[in-house]
Amino acid sequence: MKAANRAIINVGILYGKALLTAALILLSTRWVLEALGEEDFGIYNLVGGIIAMFSFLNVAMVAATQRFLSYSIGRKHEDEVRETFRASVLLHIIIGIIVFLLFEIFGKYLMHNHLSIPVHKISDAVVVLHCLSVTAFFTITTVPYQAILNSHENMLVVAIINIFESLVKLVIAICLLRYGGNRLILYSVLIMILTFSSMIMTRWYCHAHYMEVKGNIIKIRNWALLKNMFAFAGWNFIGSISSLLRNQGVAMFMNSFFGLVVNASYGIATQVNGQAQFFSRTIIRALQPQITKSEGANDRTRMIRLAMTTCKLPFLILSLAVVPLIIEMDLILDLWLKEVPDYTSTFCKLVLLITLIGQLKMGLAISIESVGKIKWYQIVCGGLHFIVLPVTYCLYKLGYNPASAFYFILVEESVVVLLTSFFSKNYAGTSLKKYYYKIVFPSIGIVLLGCILSLFVVYWIDNKLIHGLLYAITYITMVSFGSYYLVLDAWERQTIYSFMMTIKNKIKRA
Repeated sequence: MKAANRAIINVGILYGKALLTAALILLSTRWVLEALGEEDFGIYNLVGGIIAMFSFLNVAMVAATQRFLSYSIGRKHEDEVRETFRASVLLHIIIGIIVFLLFEIFGKYLMHNHLSIPVHKISDAVVVLHCLSVTAFFTITTVPYQAILNSHENMLVVAIINIFESLVKLVIAICLLRYGGNRLILYSVLIMILTFSSMIMTRWYCHAHYMEVKGNIIKIRNWALLKNMFAFAGWNFIGSISSLLRNQGVAMFMNSFFGLVVNASYGIATQVNGQAQFFSRTIIRALQPQITKSEGANDRTRMIRLAMTTCKLPFLILSLAVVPLIIEMDLILDLWLKEVPDYTSTFCKLVLLITLIGQLKMGLAISIESVGKIKWYQIVCGGLHFIVLPVTYCLYKLGYNPASAFYFILVEESVVVLLTSFFSKNYAGTSLKKYYYKIVFPSIGIVLLGCILSLFVVYWIDNKLIHGLLYAITYITMVSFGSYYLVLDAWERQTIYSFMMTIKNKIKRA
């Protein structure tokens, strides 16, 4: 129960952080959009999409670093943890340099030859590219230190740093509104400086508190471990690049066929989706180290149980935010943004729904990574992600609207969830019967039931604001109670009850 209580405490810390940072970033996005305008905001998101597209190497290494560190901590081998960290630092420095060069070479080529950017904005876009290239390098080389914090389950420090970043972004947004010069370039420079500051804070804390970080961090002794990490990252690379190309490739096709205004709409949808995902990523970040540590300690039963929970809880908790957002999206956008670009509402609804469906596979994907058998899983699911690009091109070429790509992605993501369950059964030994009858069907059922019943409750209300608030309250109440009593199993309810009793006893003693 101590490990379970620690996981719940981390969830509470991250949720507090999530609520605060979500509010700050939503305010920041509104003011940044107002300050930059649709065209400059579209340019920033388009160039940022290029950066994300070329960051696939780092995404692969993040998963490898997190997995090997947590696995080593679970085995309680301190020397192995130290060697894993050193290997990851060296690899991330190399990757950072490679990715920086890719940004500078291919990013400029794409901007001058393939992207729809007005001629008078090309020079600004190049400056944005330079700033984001440096930002990406800082972000990449900080990953091993963030992995150390996550592996040690120190979510308080993670939360403090994220809140700091959100507060500074809010200040940056306010400064942009008051600045009379080139706001796009100022925004890019300030975000670069903020990333550098976060990197320094993270490294300083890790060097001060964790022994495995001290000493010569690039002195490698266990080259076999480095080889294994690189091989794991290599297979993970397929899934990472395919997922990023799916999302950013669609953004580039949108730019080619429909222009920058649609990119601005997609950027807003991405912001909304990112904030909504805080609610699910919180559970995943708190439980992922426990899943991998359990496998490292040869406790496969506990690993599978936690993996199943990590499919169920993120889906249910994310639905508490996503479903009211989808139902009341038009109202929310009108209240949030001064001017709402075309297609923003449709993009937001579809992207949120795709993300919600994807939560059902997260725990099973972590179980596959924990076991270490990811080759064919990444090849098959990555191949499905690649299919989205030619289908999107054909849809747009045939004259379909920008949202058509997301309808296809929704189908594709559902197929990936199905395939992930079969790979997890073969590699980790999970039960398909238990997964579908205890997790998928009950979870989807309670969400649909809560959605429909809540619509009946508020059907008679004409005032849009009261309608939206009452719907959210009704839905959250119904699904929360329904999930606890009808979807969670006895072990999950007992864990929550034990944690609440622990908190109650501490309050009484105080």
